[in-house]
Amino acid sequence: MARYSLHAIGSDRPGIVARVTGVLAELGCNLEDSRMSILYGQFAITLIVEADDALGLHAIDEAFALVRSEFSLTVVLHPLPETLVPMVVAENVMVSVHGADRPGIVSTVSLAIADLGGNIIDLATHRSEDPSGDSYVLLISVETSPTCNEQNLAEELDRVSSMIGVSCVVHSAGNELL
Repeated sequence: MARYSLHAIGSDRPGIVARVTGVLAELGCNLEDSRMSILYGQFAITLIVEADDALGLHAIDEAFALVRSEFSLTVVLHPLPETLVPMVVAENVMVSVHGADRPGIVSTVSLAIADLGGNIIDLATHRSEDPSGDSYVLLISVETSPTCNEQNLAEELDRVSSMIGVSCVVHSAGNELL
């Protein structure tokens, strides 16, 4: 079996997920992993797809011609390595950041996580407007390491958050994702 990453982006409309996954189902492909989101009216999906070797990338790509046209989607397929990288089950911690919106929040917090040896495995942000000004929420799932545990991450992010004027909370998440 072959594996591919499939990425589709375009303006959001009802039915996109049904049509994209329908094409794959008609081809006999299996969805192994996925993530979909709507950001500012823009649809984005990433799928990890398992397909019969005989099908091939070109045939899968051609099967999306009608969906590309119907939804004005950009659909991109990439072959993945034949050997799977074994997933290491590590403890995850969740980081929540709240504060006034301003440039540099994500880069500052993610750099602190990387400097400690943590691996960001999921990240979501949301900006909202309210009478007191724009507020910003950042949620990050971090895979810990010997040098990045819940305690030292909380200490470092407490230091960093005071520098950039946000509040940061770190808590254990087990093996959950956002």
